[in-house]
Amino acid sequence: MLLALATVREASFFLNGIAARELPVFTVVGSRVALAAIVLLVILRLRGERMPRDRRIWAAFFGMGLLNNAIPFSLIVCLPSFSRIS
Repeated sequence: MLLALATVREASFFLNGIAARELPVFTVVGSRVALAAIVLLVILRLRGERMPRDRRIWAAFFGMGLLNNAIPFSLIVCLPSFSRIS
């Protein structure tokens, strides 16, 4: 299981490097976050659960998504363009 996780993680960095050369950073990050959200929504629906309706919960989701996904992924995708090693 650990080997599979390491393989997926390294493939993610490799593919981010390729995508960053061809697409703007926020397009790559937005696509990645949107795809993950769609997958999680499908899983939620398959389990028969509903999305929360409370605004405070959505504010917490937004904050967590920004701090735990959008900002770190943006920095990870941006990094190769600033650190070119020849």
